[in-house]
Amino acid sequence: MPRNGFCKIESAGVQVFLAVTFIEARERTMKFKNDIKQEGYTRYRGAVDVSVYEYFNCDCSWKAEWYLKDGHYQCCGCKEKCETRDPEGFQKFFDFG
Repeated sequence: MPRNGFCKIESAGVQVFLAVTFIEARERTMKFKNDIKQEGYTRYRGAVDVSVYEYFNCDCSWKAEWYLKDGHYQCCGCKEKCETRDPEGFQKFFDFG
């Protein structure tokens, strides 16, 4: 088999492996999100300062999805699933009602 043909087959195998790995990771993240929602966490929709991502050494802040329960912040953006009780860097909301 020509060398180029072998490379194409190898590349196709790697692409399939990466696609399966990505799908499995996404499914694990979805399961985790469902689990914490059942535990009473709600989606945090406020602004998150860049200092939070710097503290966690986050390389994928663009994927971050934060949830909140009783002052506990939980991220579901990647496999690290960062969490903190420190409200610094999270937008504050005031109840005027």
